[in-house]
Amino acid sequence: MRRISHGRGGSSLVHHDTAAALADAGFVVAAISHPRDNFQDKSGQGHLSIYATRPADIKRLVDYMLGTWVGKAAPDPSRVGLFGFSMGGYTGLVSVGAVPDFHLIDGLCAPAVVVDPLSIVFDADHLKTMTLPIQLWASAFGGDGIVARDVEALHHALPVEPEWHLVQNATHFAFVAPCTLPMANALPEICNDRPGFDRVAFHGDFNAQVVAFFGQHLGSPEKHLWALHGLRLQQATRRRGAALRWSSCRPRPPRRP
Repeated sequence: MRRISHGRGGSSLVHHDTAAALADAGFVVAAISHPRDNFQDKSGQGHLSIYATRPADIKRLVDYMLGTWVGKAAPDPSRVGLFGFSMGGYTGLVSVGAVPDFHLIDGLCAPAVVVDPLSIVFDADHLKTMTLPIQLWASAFGGDGIVARDVEALHHALPVEPEWHLVQNATHFAFVAPCTLPMANALPEICNDRPGFDRVAFHGDFNAQVVAFFGQHLGSPEKHLWALHGLRLQQATRRRGAALRWSSCRPRPPRRP
């Protein structure tokens, strides 16, 4: 199963191509739009409460997918992954063990793809519990309050070496799915890239590496559940007798020397 957390003011659809790539690879994918922090409702933006409610949103999504959803037998509850972009990257870090200046909300046992995250709220002490596999992406030119040096500082502060990707000539929103022409005309700040950067080509490689990372750390995709924003489910493979458990993690990678 894979969960996807969007950035500030985003939606369940902003990473639709990554969701489709994961689904095409055989993963079950779920996405939500974070309440009070999406493009239709921004009432929570600027409030500290959002820093607590976002990881809780992901926990509720997983509980629903594994406990109430009609297809709950499809995913293996011991193989859950997370993808988070920007503020969603912060959400992903907290969800899998990082501790900001308030108590840990989720603590799920899950490898995570963390993309251009809001990371200035963490220091090395807050990250010491992060021992699960992380694929960490940064844009060279940043944007929307994210700068490469902060993500690089996170990279060096993690106790376990992540799979690190610094994307040259990319801005923050290069990680958002390629835009349609009407969207590009309406939202140039999100859709326009630097000269020479091909977002469509980049996303072909980006999505392939995300799929490969989860395949490496969670094994065969047929019994996995993905959580993206919205609630979009594709290519679920039914599995009988799935128990609701979180205790069986795959072996942890070695800590940095």
